[in-house]
Amino acid sequence: MPRRLIQRDGIWHYYRRVPARFATVDSRTFVMISLETRDLDRAEKMKAPVEREVEAYWIALLRGGSTDLRERYLGAIERARLEGFEYRPAADLAAGDVREILTRLDRLEELGVIRDRELAADDPDRPAGESAAAAIAGGAVMPELLLSGALDQFFALARETLRFKSKDQIRRWKAPRLKAVNNLIALVGDKPVTQTTRTDALALRAWWVERVVDEGYTPNSANKDIGHLAQILEGLNEKLELGMGAPFAKLRLQDDEERRRAAFSVEQLVAIGTDPRHLAELNDEARLIILCMIETGMRPSEICGLEADDILLAHNVPHVKVRPKPYRQLKTPYSERDIPLVGISLEAFRQAPEGFPRYRDRPSNLSALVNKALRVRGLLPTERHSLYSIRHTFQDRLNAANMPDRIQTELFGHKFDRPKYGDGPTLEHKLEWLLKIAITTDPGARGATAQMRLL
Repeated sequence: MPRRLIQRDGIWHYYRRVPARFATVDSRTFVMISLETRDLDRAEKMKAPVEREVEAYWIALLRGGSTDLRERYLGAIERARLEGFEYRPAADLAAGDVREILTRLDRLEELGVIRDRELAADDPDRPAGESAAAAIAGGAVMPELLLSGALDQFFALARETLRFKSKDQIRRWKAPRLKAVNNLIALVGDKPVTQTTRTDALALRAWWVERVVDEGYTPNSANKDIGHLAQILEGLNEKLELGMGAPFAKLRLQDDEERRRAAFSVEQLVAIGTDPRHLAELNDEARLIILCMIETGMRPSEICGLEADDILLAHNVPHVKVRPKPYRQLKTPYSERDIPLVGISLEAFRQAPEGFPRYRDRPSNLSALVNKALRVRGLLPTERHSLYSIRHTFQDRLNAANMPDRIQTELFGHKFDRPKYGDGPTLEHKLEWLLKIAITTDPGARGATAQMRLL
C-alpha cells in the first residue's frame, strides 16, 4: 500500500493518523481527504501539496491555542488562509462589505464555532472554537514587537527558506543581521518595530558615514547593515501585515572602490603549494583542501561539504559532484555542477576520498586557520588576498586560456547569461579544457606552467 494513501470505492484518498503532537488541537484519530482520482501516479503527485496544507492546518491550530500572543496572531493569519480568507482585523471587517462578513459567519457556522460558543455558555469546559473565530472574524491582536525581537521573529518566518541550510550556514546567515539590528538599537533604542521611522534610518546612515570617513570603514560595511535591516523590516511588514513603509529603502552609500578579493599570480600559487614550509603548520585536511581548490576553483565551503558519494575517483573521468543536501544549501542554484579532477587536485582528492569531515559544515574555521597561516608566512601580498583568492586565480587562468563562456560558467558555478540549449558541456569536454591550464607534476604534460608536488 502506498504511504499515506488509501483507496475507497476506487478513489484514492490522503490518509494519515493525527500525530500525537497535534492531538490536543485535532480530536480526529485519522485524517482522510479525497484526491478525486483513480490513478495512483496522479494521487502520488497530489499527495505532497495536500500533506503540506494538512500540516500547515495543524500548526495553525497549535499556534492558535498557544499562550504566546505573537504565536496566536501568526496562527490566526495562517488559519484564515487555510480557510480561504485573508486575515483582517475585526474593525476592518466591520467597516467593509457586509457580504464578506456574512460569508465568514457562514464558515464559522459550518465549523460549529457559533453553536459551540452558545453551548460553552452553559459548559465552561467545552471548547468554543476560539482560534477559528480569531482567524476568520479578525479577533487576533498583534502584540508589540520590539527591535530586540525582530530578528528572531524574522528568522521564524523565514524558516521555510532556510530549511536546507546547515547549522553553520544558519549561524553565518544570522550573525551579520544580528549585528545590524544591535547597531540600530544602540543608536535609537529598543523601540517597537512599527515605530521605526525614516528618521531612524537616516540617523543610522549618518552614523555609518562618520565611521567610513573618520574610522576607515568601507561603504560596503555600511551597505550590508542597511541592506540587512531593510530585508528584516520589509519581511516582517509583509508577513505580519504591519502597515509600515520602507524606512531603509534607497539609503546605500556610494562605493566607488571595488573591494573584491585579489587573485594570486600563478607563480604565487605555485609557491604556496610547493614549499613544505608554507603549509607545514596546517593539519592534513586543511592542506589538502588548499590543493583541491587549485585545479577546481571550488569555493572552500563546497569542498568542505563534499561527502564520499560526491567524489567519484573510479569514474573514467574522475570528478566531484557539487550538489545541495537536505541539510546543506549551495550558495546559488547555479553552483550545482560536475568538475573533472586533474593534476594536484586529483592527487589531493585521492588522499581524501571520503571528503573532509573535520571541516564539514565548518568552512569558516578552515578559512580562519588557513588565512592566518598564509599571513604569518607572508604569502598574502595584500589585505585583499585570502584563501578565496585561489578561486579568483582559477578564473584568471580560465580567461587566459580563452575558454568558452559556457564552459567557464559550468566549471565556476555561475549563471550563464545567454539562453541554454542542449545538455551543455560533457565531463570529457570540460576535462579537455582543464588539462590545458593544469599546473601539473609532469613538466612535459600539455599546458604545464610549473612543476608541483604534493607535500
